[in-house]
Amino acid sequence: LFSSFMNEVTNIKSNKMKKAESTLGTPEDIVERLTATRYDPKQGFGSAYVVLMMSPEASESDITKQYRKMSVLIHPDKCKHEKASEAFQVLVKAYNDTKDPNYNDKYKDILGPAKEHVRKRREEENKLRRKKGEDPMDMQGNDFDAEVM
Repeated sequence: LFSSFMNEVTNIKSNKMKKAESTLGTPEDIVERLTATRYDPKQGFGSAYVVLMMSPEASESDITKQYRKMSVLIHPDKCKHEKASEAFQVLVKAYNDTKDPNYNDKYKDILGPAKEHVRKRREEENKLRRKKGEDPMDMQGNDFDAEVM
């Protein structure tokens, strides 16, 4: 009886954890996403902002909040996934990269032209969609930012 009670207690999720999972995905989803591709920005593989699911224009405090939410979900002591440790290391490296001024300068240099390119392409696509009677693509928001990255 006591062991079943303890099992229930360890599996109860707080409302805060449920909210984090609803916006970020389950710990297993996050671990799989972070370990599915190579992360080495110095070699041109991956982006810290994609890892953290944030825009390069996000404030330092927003990035820190996102990092903390994700780290609670995938920390190897909390997440039992076999690749949790590897995913956590990727997350920590990405977070540290966002604090590097050289890394941020690189993004600021290319972000403007990249957004302009995506905006123009989407405007052309939206013209075609209107003719077909389809809904237009968003010109801002998560999908837009993901395409820019």
